[in-house]
Amino acid sequence: MTNDDPQSNLGHTPSITATHRCVHADLMNDPIIQTTGLVRDLILLAPGSSMDLDHPHLARLAALCEALGLSTWRFQFHYRDKGQPFPPGDINVTIQEYELQLRSAAEQFPTARLHLGGHSYGARVATHVAAKLVAASDGLKARLRSVITFSLPVHPAKTPHLKRWNHTNDLTLPVCLVSGDRDTLAEPAQLNALMAQLENPLNKLTVLPGTDHGFGQLAKYRQDSEAYAVATRAVSRFLKTLDQPSH
Repeated sequence: MTNDDPQSNLGHTPSITATHRCVHADLMNDPIIQTTGLVRDLILLAPGSSMDLDHPHLARLAALCEALGLSTWRFQFHYRDKGQPFPPGDINVTIQEYELQLRSAAEQFPTARLHLGGHSYGARVATHVAAKLVAASDGLKARLRSVITFSLPVHPAKTPHLKRWNHTNDLTLPVCLVSGDRDTLAEPAQLNALMAQLENPLNKLTVLPGTDHGFGQLAKYRQDSEAYAVATRAVSRFLKTLDQPSH
């Protein structure tokens, strides 16, 4: 595991070739898909618990990924389609929905390497899907490249613990975790303890200075360490490590 230094230059920004909605009979809602080039890598982005797929923050995270050459597959959970403000009590419901989106994306882009991602609750669900597929030796396992999380809710607000993380033994894919130092759902002690449980040497933790759970940032940090810019550099470095030959 490494902590990211935010000072880095971005590489070439690819052209965006298409934006469209996917209509799939098995999906409860149609994702927004943004493709870049030949779709070598694709990331699924699930929103936070009270967000929809077109929320401005999720759109900015998608643009961040697209600038780095990742095609994006943005979707929302069914409870939001039904107008419900919060997820169902059983997280297995949204795990199944995320997995269905993943299988649809894998079918539509059969040669793409797949990254599981999201903001907040969507990121938490992504970790469960990754662990589930790894534990089951699912056929998709060979195509899973990483888990990229933004503002992962390590614990409930004002209740720091790791009771949500019984699945870390199976969370063996490389994990990129981007979190603000003012995020009340990721206290530093619990955040670092969680990362210590994840044993992949390519794991990367980046802490955004002066930044809260929704990437709101104190003004004094914006000039030198603007949250989305630091996050972009962090993900860029992480992706580069994935392509380095293993020793």
